[in-house]
Formats: sequence, C-alpha cells, structure tokens
Amino acid sequence: MSTPKDRGITCSESVLIDTYSPTGGLSAAESVQQYRRVLEYCAEHPQQKSMAVSSALDLPRSRIRTWVDENGAPDAARAVDEAHTLGWLGELDTARQTHFSTLVAGIFSGGSISSDLYVPSWTVDAHL
Repeated sequence: MSTPKDRGITCSESVLIDTYSPTGGLSAAESVQQYRRVLEYCAEHPQQKSMAVSSALDLPRSRIRTWVDENGAPDAARAVDEAHTLGWLGELDTARQTHFSTLVAGIFSGGSISSDLYVPSWTVDAHL
C-alpha cells in the first residue's frame, strides 16, 4: 500500500467525487474518507492484513479487503489521485484556465470540432 497524503477532501475533490454513484450503501465521499483512513492506518501498521485492519477500524472486511490485500481503491479515490497527478486539482493556473475557458466559450457560442481531425474552429465577429 502506498502512503497517503494527509488531507481531508477538498472542495475541488468533492466536486469530482460527487460525479460517482454511491456503492455498497455509502456515498462516494464516504468511501473516499474510509479509504483514506485505511491507508493512514496501513501506513502506521504495514504488516497487518485486511482482517486486523477491519477489526481495528471497525469497518467491514468485505469493503476493505481489496484496498489492503490487493492495492485496490474506490473508483472515486482513483479519480481524485489521477486528477492530482495530472494537475487538474488544487491551485489554478490562471493563464491556462483563461485559454481553456476561451476555447470552450468559443466552441459553444458558434464553433465546432472537426470529427475528422478533432480541431476546434469558430468565427469571430469582425467588429472585435
């Protein structure tokens, strides 16, 4: 198991997590919180297997077995980790955000994306 980053769920993470459906009677956010608790515990007790972790944290072994024994994770937790890796969460790069917003606004206001080349294009009012 990898060592977790010691953090709660941030606002930007929450927005991403909320796109995932509940599983096993838990909301996606609850799954991510429990997963992070398990990672923290396992970092402090690396020799313990899922049965011991389940008992120590009072969580169902069926839920955490793959997290502990097979390096599994809830889909929402994997999405958050991947988004952090890609730099999609956290501090905003203002210039990058402005360019992306301009591209999206242009396409929605009168542009298109070529299905052959995936190249965005749009026309701008001549008075601008």
